[in-house]
Amino acid sequence: MGISQRELAKLIQLSPSTVAMYELGQRSPDKDTVVKLADLFSCTTDYLLGRDTPTLLPESFTLEEDIPVPILGSAPCGPSSTVIQEILGYIYIDKQTAEQGEHFALYAKGDSMEPTITPGDIVLIRKQPAVDNGQVAVVLLDKEEACIKRVFCNEGNCVLQSDNQKYQPKIVKQEEVLILGRVMEVRKRI
Repeated sequence: MGISQRELAKLIQLSPSTVAMYELGQRSPDKDTVVKLADLFSCTTDYLLGRDTPTLLPESFTLEEDIPVPILGSAPCGPSSTVIQEILGYIYIDKQTAEQGEHFALYAKGDSMEPTITPGDIVLIRKQPAVDNGQVAVVLLDKEEACIKRVFCNEGNCVLQSDNQKYQPKIVKQEEVLILGRVMEVRKRI
């Protein structure tokens, strides 16, 4: 997620030295901490314990014409965070969808796009530099921070709107916004 040990410790209410020991393998988190980490990183506790992988479908279950799309980390549906681009797994799209342009996927974090997108959902994004007003996009702010928001732009400004009414819209100058792509599909894990 691009956060420091100190920031992680604060988020899960532990000391930075405890987090450092986790990373060095000198200590293991208790059950409650594993649950907090899974919630924070939008993954399952089984995944954190090495008992599950983030790939949705094993390759043996894909059709020959299905195209793999990499899951490149996560993006918040809430406050922005540093862009992460590491392949965490793959989802598969049909050939017809793949022909509409280049795609990538992200895990959603946070609740600001609920009920449309919930934490842990996998969001399929078609790379494109612009979207129509009201469409949901992955937006890069200040060339570092990414978020998933509904976008409205006019007269040099953009409004980044959450679907969850408890969050206020964010208004930014249009030149500060880089649209990475349009959200085309949301896949939920059950």
